[in-house]
Amino acid sequence: MSRLVWFRDDLRLHDNEMLSAAVEDTSEPIAFVYVMDDSLSASPGSKPIASGTRRAEFQKETLRSLRKSLLALGADLLCVRGETVATILKLCRDLDAKKVFYSRSTAHNERLAELAIEKGLQALGCKARAFQTQTLICDTDLTSFDPYVLKSFSKFRDRVERDWPVREPVPTLHSIENPMDVSGLSDISQIEIEKTAPDHTEDRTNRGFKFEAGEPAALQRLDSFIWQTGSLLNYRKTRNGLIEFNDSSKLSPYLANGSLSARAVFQQVRKFETDRGANDSTLWFLYELLWRDHFRFQAQSRGAGLFLDRACETTHSPEIEQANFQLWCAGRTANDFVNAAMIELAETGWLSNRMRQVAASYLIFDLGVDWRWGAEWYEAQLIDYEPASNWGNWSYIAGAGSMNRPHRFDVVQQEAMYDAARKYQKNWLSR
Repeated sequence: MSRLVWFRDDLRLHDNEMLSAAVEDTSEPIAFVYVMDDSLSASPGSKPIASGTRRAEFQKETLRSLRKSLLALGADLLCVRGETVATILKLCRDLDAKKVFYSRSTAHNERLAELAIEKGLQALGCKARAFQTQTLICDTDLTSFDPYVLKSFSKFRDRVERDWPVREPVPTLHSIENPMDVSGLSDISQIEIEKTAPDHTEDRTNRGFKFEAGEPAALQRLDSFIWQTGSLLNYRKTRNGLIEFNDSSKLSPYLANGSLSARAVFQQVRKFETDRGANDSTLWFLYELLWRDHFRFQAQSRGAGLFLDRACETTHSPEIEQANFQLWCAGRTANDFVNAAMIELAETGWLSNRMRQVAASYLIFDLGVDWRWGAEWYEAQLIDYEPASNWGNWSYIAGAGSMNRPHRFDVVQQEAMYDAARKYQKNWLSR
């Protein structure tokens, strides 16, 4: 008999309630697995979306980092490519697992997989133990309202900040007893995450921000943004900057794949406020963490509906709509501000929130393209992709869903406000 830890978007040892619970019971051997399943990326009715080079490599680097941390504790990480439900159930049979530990998701496809796995585990006589590790606030701690029903972010924020019911982070894992040797498993498609040759992909450009993946890098970035540079104090003023690395936190890639805990971020912000003082920037930064939670709760509430509402009907023929989409993806539209954004995205896998919104609005309202195509493109490219935030933001701009109105950005005005000297455009449009 054994225990199985199923890592998802919780790729860390610090503040991981799921992991801590799994290692508490030392009576049975314990195994650790991560499943890469491209089919989960498909919105209802569409084909699976293949990750772009930047996103795929960032995820592999994160897995390498997690594996290194587990190896240091005497355990290992089994990385498998396959259909999630079939893979987890097969591993449970092969390993004679009696308990499976995992973090709950709020995304539609991921939740369907969870339900199918729970049903399969029951048939195997295996117990499923699910934890909420991907949000700042646990839904069961919001006793005065239902976060899945409350659609307004401002109302959600107002309710939460009355008492900020955020749990203390759980201690970092420092030991693992009775780790299981999974090297002898056969008939599964393991992912090669270790680098077998020098990676020259970063040599293609010296433009843009570079992100080192993994939990140690995430914690270092958190410390740098808050404590070493004190950039948190000016966050509200600088967050829309397009050039400087410290204009915004750059924590989203780590929060997205769970190599950084939102509660750990919250804890450090509160400590900073106590030591150096609170201001509108520290509060605004905490609001950004609440946006993440709000999108997740709404993703679960809307289910498949998040992906299905076109919202804005195009007047273009299918051929023109497709052509416009291709120009947008390649950064060859009639607007250089948008083009710069799309080139940055393609080369780095990163885009500031400001430029994500500007480029999204331009695709929907200026080019007349289905917003869901843009959401899928971002999904493939962004190193900080996460279903609820990505699709929720696109849906918000497009005005999809019964409670939304369209949010169109005046691209000329946005350029005048955030790139009047065209420094951003010159950086990305120069060859």
